Amino acid sequence: MADTPSSITYLYFANLNRLKVEKDRLFTLLNGEESERSKGIRNQNRLKQFLVARWLIKNILASNFQIPLSHDYKISNFSNWVCTQSDDIFTISITHSRNIVAVALSKDATRFGIDVEYHKRRDFLPLADSFAHANEKQLLANKTIVNQAFYKLWTAKEALYKARPMSFEQAKQIDLSALLSNNELILQEMMFHYWPCEQGKYSLTLCIPPDCLIQMCEISGEFSKLD
Repeated sequence: MADTPSSITYLYFANLNRLKVEKDRLFTLLNGEESERSKGIRNQNRLKQFLVARWLIKNILASNFQIPLSHDYKISNFSNWVCTQSDDIFTISITHSRNIVAVALSKDATRFGIDVEYHKRRDFLPLADSFAHANEKQLLANKTIVNQAFYKLWTAKEALYKARPMSFEQAKQIDLSALLSNNELILQEMMFHYWPCEQGKYSLTLCIPPDCLIQMCEISGEFSKLD
């Protein structure tokens, strides 16, 4: 495997509507356990999200670490991708919502989290009671465009939860209200990076240690030939 800085976090995402990879090809990239698991996923969009997430991870590994797309793997603790032939271990985080699938991967063992959400119409303020700090709720109540602010906070809290698992009550004690006026924020020794996606129809947030570099890329077709 080529030397690659461990402090880089690779964030790859795909829009299912723009994807140019055949579903049959995606199935061939699964390990035995996940191939069996995929048979129980009846919802076709959910199945494609599942397949594309693994395909994105394998493309990151092929293009940045010279690990063949065909390599066997296992996932442990929902956050570690283990290449079984070489025993290389990578930290991963996976998220998907409607047509967007995103994954983050790093050789560094540091935990991080990513979350994407489609902007559905909701009764936002009552929902905010379950996870939002008092300062966050006050700002939401005063926002003209509540949905954008709500999903900015929602994805940030979800990303933080994946990086540092905690209860809803613990999440409510963390005040991310400063993120509503910025797209980046350092808090709790973590860096929050926020991106509006697809003309503001989705919110995407990555929560990582502040000293990590980010390489972000949208993938629409299989570009790696390391088979």
